[in-house]
Amino acid sequence: MSSPPSVPGEVEEYVAAVRRALGDLPRAERDDLLAEVEASLLEATEEGAGPIGARLGTPEQFAAELRAAAGLHEPVPPVRRESDLDRRLRAARGRVLAHPAVTALRRLGRELAPIWWVLRAYLAVGAIACVLDSDWSSRLPIVPRFGSAETGLTAIGVAVVVSVWLGLELRRHGSPFPRLAVIVNMALLLAAIPVVAQVTDTSSSYQSLLARANAAEQQLYSGLLYQGVEVDNIYPYSRDGRLLHDVLLYDTTGRALDLPWDRGLDPNRRYVSNGHLMLFNSFPIRYYEPGTRLVLRPNAAPYVKVRPVLTPPLTTMTSKPRLTTTTSK
Repeated sequence: MSSPPSVPGEVEEYVAAVRRALGDLPRAERDDLLAEVEASLLEATEEGAGPIGARLGTPEQFAAELRAAAGLHEPVPPVRRESDLDRRLRAARGRVLAHPAVTALRRLGRELAPIWWVLRAYLAVGAIACVLDSDWSSRLPIVPRFGSAETGLTAIGVAVVVSVWLGLELRRHGSPFPRLAVIVNMALLLAAIPVVAQVTDTSSSYQSLLARANAAEQQLYSGLLYQGVEVDNIYPYSRDGRLLHDVLLYDTTGRALDLPWDRGLDPNRRYVSNGHLMLFNSFPIRYYEPGTRLVLRPNAAPYVKVRPVLTPPLTTMTSKPRLTTTTSK
């Protein structure tokens, strides 16, 4: 009875794998070890003893058994010889790391590492917010909003705790993946660019919003304010307690101090004019009786007890006429 077509192929593949495992041996020695292996494998396979790997193990294991039976040692991996350039680079690196300035910087970096742990936690949360295109808090522009500013603050707090714990663990036990740690830290450092840009943009937008709100408030209260409360009239008194009328008020720059009148002229208000313009900085403001040009109570004012002023009144200095001389011809 002939063997199945797949059996010789299985034997051939197994022997080829064993030959590759013995590839470090000279060809003649390798052929001697495999001289009777293929015939024995064919004979065992025809007897139906099951797959070759189940009986003999992997090709590498079988090759190791052949080595041991022949008194041969396991192959020693070739040692990479260090080139002259590699030696020079290694020596230069050692000199740089041993320099006092570099040593001091490394010591300072180790002391300041907790600051970076906190910062990288914030950058990680900020980077996630940028990727998710989340809004940022207007009142606290450094806080991303994950639904709310409170959630953003919570995310930052959790990230800081995890980052500090991870930093302490790696400092005690070392990092099993130092290159990965460097890559992650560099990526978070680069994430500072979009995060800072987002914080700056949010802060600028909030400042612009505040400026517009202040401008609107100033426009709303465009008249005189006292302790934040709008003044609707002013009652000036003389030093002897007499209520004055039609007093014009100006500030140090010569601007007229007036009350809001741009909301529409009051038909009953008594406006003072200089013949060309109406003077809206004239106080106290008086109102006509509806439909007339009569101020019924011109001396009406809030009840105040004006005490007499004891300070001597100011005197006005009058200039003397300049004397000029003329000569007769």
